[in-house]
Amino acid sequence: MKVFLYVYLFIKNSIRQLDTKYKKIATILLLFIHTVIIPVLLAIVFYPFLKENLGLLILLPFIVMFWDIDKSINRVKFSEDIKKLFQLRFTLLQYVLAKDLCKFYNRLIFLAIFCFTIFFIQMIDQFSILTILEYLISLIFLMVGYCFRIFLILKVSLTYNVMTLGITNYILLLMMSFALYLNRTFHVFSSYFFIYHIFSLLVYSISTLLLFFWLGKYRHSSLQLLYDTEIKTIFGKTKKIKSSLISDCLLKYELLLLFRNPPMGVSIILLIMALSFGLLGVLVYVFKNNPAFVKNFNQAVYFTNVMMPAVISSYGIQSFVSFDLDGKIMTLKKNNPTFILNKIKMKERISILFNLFLFILYTIISVSFFNNISIRTLMISFLSYIILSISIVTSTIAFPYFHWNYIYEIPSTLSKILLGFMISITLYLGAVGAQGNFIIWFVVISTQLILIKFLLSVNRVLWKITIDKNFYSVRLLKE
Repeated sequence: MKVFLYVYLFIKNSIRQLDTKYKKIATILLLFIHTVIIPVLLAIVFYPFLKENLGLLILLPFIVMFWDIDKSINRVKFSEDIKKLFQLRFTLLQYVLAKDLCKFYNRLIFLAIFCFTIFFIQMIDQFSILTILEYLISLIFLMVGYCFRIFLILKVSLTYNVMTLGITNYILLLMMSFALYLNRTFHVFSSYFFIYHIFSLLVYSISTLLLFFWLGKYRHSSLQLLYDTEIKTIFGKTKKIKSSLISDCLLKYELLLLFRNPPMGVSIILLIMALSFGLLGVLVYVFKNNPAFVKNFNQAVYFTNVMMPAVISSYGIQSFVSFDLDGKIMTLKKNNPTFILNKIKMKERISILFNLFLFILYTIISVSFFNNISIRTLMISFLSYIILSISIVTSTIAFPYFHWNYIYEIPSTLSKILLGFMISITLYLGAVGAQGNFIIWFVVISTQLILIKFLLSVNRVLWKITIDKNFYSVRLLKE
């Protein structure tokens, strides 16, 4: 009962955070579309395929178990109200259930409605008791998967580092792709007997798992295991936490904070880097197979080849240098402008260092494939990366979201839109200057230098206006 009451109050308080009636209605409408309308439409679209391959229902437990489990573990480990819930006598199991359901409930409803729509359409085509039984089996699969999910969250939450768990979503995608490949090649999921056979095996194995799960030591364990500041439990063993390191160098100190509390997992970082370098490879391949186009627009081609991957990497680093990354600490320090300005300067430096490192790599790769790259184009590309680096910080200063509960809620949606607008301006200026004559190049270079100075000045003034503001995010009630 405590768990459902907590989920209800969490949703109610989340809606109350919205300051206007329009935002409340829009959020509830978006949540209804995402939870009800979309699964119904997807079920109608995929019904012809799933009708002949109902054996794919055995993937439901794995979908429930791995779907954004890294975010749930992040909520469990780093929740602000963990001590309050401990005072309210929440056990470890109740706490994990409450923190997971407060955001994951929409995914469960999504899957339940998707399955219901599939079997409802099937009953309209041909009513049978077997169809009702299949729907009940799918609901059991959902419950089995959720039991696995809670068990996994309980275990992993007591480990040292959970940031690398972001890879679970890609494991899930790989697993589903492999299952579809097996079904297409060997038709392993098209047999009705197959699903009942697997279901019987799951019932016996899950029954044993649930026995150890519900009667295990974590059922009555204290929340102190999660927030003990002196000792952490690592795979059943205790380990003392080392004392904090303090550095006199502000840049080093900021980098230490980022390494110790990264805003995204290692898997996400690797994915972003893979996408940016993959886009670079695609552009090189396309341009090398169109020599006539490259001959006429050689400088613009090089500029595009270097800058387009930076679009992906810019969104990747945005959360690392976001102005609202420190949360409510920034609002508490609003009367200390030196602290705020030092934070902004360090974020700008980190962003510039990261982007210039990528600029060197992208330039080396591009120069090895394209000849006759002029110094003027290199200068425009270099200044464009500087503008992008500063723009990343500017966008988060303009639209901060200090009242985030979990790190993946930042940066705000409006800051991403503003960053996209500033990227477009930077790309347009650079493309014009790279392909133009000397006069156009000089005008573009001068404009870029003025723009850099302007953005730096804006960053040092704009925070005074937005420090007390929090901008609307559509991710308030869901992942």
